Amino acid sequence: LLNTLLVARFGSVVLAGNAILMQFFFVVTYALDGFAHTVEALTGFAVGSKSRSGMHTAAVYCGFWAVVLGTASALFLLVFGDALVGLMTNLTQVRASARDFLPWVIGLPLAGVAAFLYDGIYIGAAAVKTLRNAMFVSAILYLATLALAHQLGLFNNHALWLGMLLFMLCRGALLALGYPRLLNRLFA
Repeated sequence: LLNTLLVARFGSVVLAGNAILMQFFFVVTYALDGFAHTVEALTGFAVGSKSRSGMHTAAVYCGFWAVVLGTASALFLLVFGDALVGLMTNLTQVRASARDFLPWVIGLPLAGVAAFLYDGIYIGAAAVKTLRNAMFVSAILYLATLALAHQLGLFNNHALWLGMLLFMLCRGALLALGYPRLLNRLFA
């Protein structure tokens, strides 16, 4: 919602182009969220049965397939993204705007894999404090990116997409860094 409000400042053409790109992002995130739900259930089962190896196995297998899906999604958007934009609108300016920012959307599936996967792990393990803290730090990074871009006179749609990409990377990295500690806490 914040992104949409901020993008509206750049005009209706950029807003319409972003709306198309967000549809691509939503489809990919729904697919990645499937792995998050799967690992969430498997993590909950492993924690309940006190199986450290079961939890780790679930994380590895779901993580592998999430990376495969994220990579395939990025490659699909790289190859077919331009044509998909053309299917979504016949307005030349909106097509051009969406194509200008398409590279950011191509990178998001790869940037989001760890974020979605570890969301599922932490929710399945009922470790929501760590999840909350990672979201908070990631949101601060997002806002700091936008504030810095504004301060430098570079506040534009690229800054918004960069902020979103950094948000996903930060969230995934923070949760991944806490994963060994989570394992030790759950299976001491």
